[in-house]
Amino acid sequence: MTRNNLLIKLICIVIAITLCLALFGGCSKKDVAETSSNQSEQTTSDDNTESTEPNDEPTEEIEDGETEDFGDEDFGDFDDEESLEEPEIYELEVYNGQAPVQTHYRGVSSTVYHAFGYMKDDKSGRVYTDDMLSLELDRLQDTGIHFCRTRFDTKWIWSATKGNWDFNTDRANYFYTYCKALQDRGMEIALQVGWHFSGLLANANTSISEAEYLLGNGEHINGEEAFYDASKVKEENLRFVKAGVRYGDTYAKLLKELKSRGINNVSHLFYFTESCSYWDSTPTEVREEHYGKYLVTSQAIKNTLKKHGVADWAKHTGPLQASAYPYMLRYILERDTELFDVLGTHSYPTGKSIIDNTYYDIYAPIFEGYVQPLKEKNLYGKTEFWMDEFQTRDSGVLTADGQGSAWHGVQGIVAAIAAAQYGVSNISTWQSFDQLWTDQTNTGSEFYKGIHMCGHAPSLFMSTIPRPSYYMYGLYGKYNGYKDGTVYKTNLEDEYWLSGLYINAVKLKDGNWTITVVNADIEEKTFTVDFEKALGKTLYRHAESSNDLVPDAYAELATVDKVYVDVQDRFTDTLPSGTVAVYTTIKG
Repeated sequence: MTRNNLLIKLICIVIAITLCLALFGGCSKKDVAETSSNQSEQTTSDDNTESTEPNDEPTEEIEDGETEDFGDEDFGDFDDEESLEEPEIYELEVYNGQAPVQTHYRGVSSTVYHAFGYMKDDKSGRVYTDDMLSLELDRLQDTGIHFCRTRFDTKWIWSATKGNWDFNTDRANYFYTYCKALQDRGMEIALQVGWHFSGLLANANTSISEAEYLLGNGEHINGEEAFYDASKVKEENLRFVKAGVRYGDTYAKLLKELKSRGINNVSHLFYFTESCSYWDSTPTEVREEHYGKYLVTSQAIKNTLKKHGVADWAKHTGPLQASAYPYMLRYILERDTELFDVLGTHSYPTGKSIIDNTYYDIYAPIFEGYVQPLKEKNLYGKTEFWMDEFQTRDSGVLTADGQGSAWHGVQGIVAAIAAAQYGVSNISTWQSFDQLWTDQTNTGSEFYKGIHMCGHAPSLFMSTIPRPSYYMYGLYGKYNGYKDGTVYKTNLEDEYWLSGLYINAVKLKDGNWTITVVNADIEEKTFTVDFEKALGKTLYRHAESSNDLVPDAYAELATVDKVYVDVQDRFTDTLPSGTVAVYTTIKG
């Protein structure tokens, strides 16, 4: 074979191989080529045909003689057809043409806020100024807090030498100042009648102790024997009945003292807290024995308040167990449905990661379980149910340092929406502010140098800048009311929550409307809100996003950033990841 013929043959082989490679490459990119031919904004197709549409995207210039190598990593592992489609639009439904879920909704309008800041003689020397007290009350009001749950330390007024109460001590007067300050702002007090029931069970004071007289030991004093008939009480219950009478007598006198000073804003009496809170593994007979002691004690408290003529001055609230299971609630309701005007309990379910879209799934069955005993006793819709303590957690974190992130606020509002949709009347946060407990300097667990570190904002002894969660809870609390709101069902039960979108709709007592939408997904979401019955209202959007939230000393909640004029059947919006948005007829 001549050299020329060999050269020609080699050239033919190269051409054939090139054509095969081109054909193979075309087959492997068939989907991309087909997609490219259907796009309206494409610079060139695979065959280098110019597009008839302009391209506004910046292009990188390539010097003559240079080529740009696009490896597999430049294309990524995705489907071009999906990536170029319009984003999915989710449909969120508000069934406002049907019977509401509840008509006594109070939103997130309660918090634990003790009178300790008003104690001007704290042993550590740290005392709030009047300006500091005023600033905290301003912030409570701005975030929609209407009810402040507080402890009254009975040791402030007990005189062991006299065997009686002195309602004119310095600390009693500081407490009256606290009550009056809240009353002047139209805020109400949920007053603890005792704190740890465990002290009564053990017949000994706990770390948060009361006057020892209240344990129910010793001889009758102060005429207490007139409030019950010892001959009709079982021996094993006698001390608990006596203790209940003593608690009832003490708080009846306190209520009368407040009224004599023109203070009338104690609206709720909370019968202890975290009473008989046991793990699921605790034997049933042990749990029920202690539930029984709590019941006879609480009945004695209320009966004594009745005999003093003050029982109808406030709503009676219990059993306030700390548990994800309604064991104690069910036990009480099976034996006495008249004891409490408001039922409540609390728990702190924990997720693995605060950015996981799992918190609705964690909380919803718990709230449903709490409300079910009310339905069984035909109390639902008649008796309110409160979450008397609430906070989101992740990975077992106990203190506010791990609970104050923006995402903790996002998931907190997800849980608030679940609570509203399952019939929970009110959520009481644990808590709005860190607080110095009077006379304490201890560090450990939830305390740092005597300051209880569980708030959405630090103690003003530490900083005036709130934590990010403050802005999320505050936004929801401010626009969801505190009394007789009407909650309408949404389509969360249709598993729309799997998208990471959550919605609640409330018609407030004054006729205003508030629709809250949370995007708890890690991606931006577009959605429509569809009303079963035309709304006919202008809605003002207030949105707070975890992406750009920067707390500062002004502590201002989100203002109006979008207006929907004369909304009838629907409106559409897009929310970034980790965003709480309130659409309300209140301009704010």
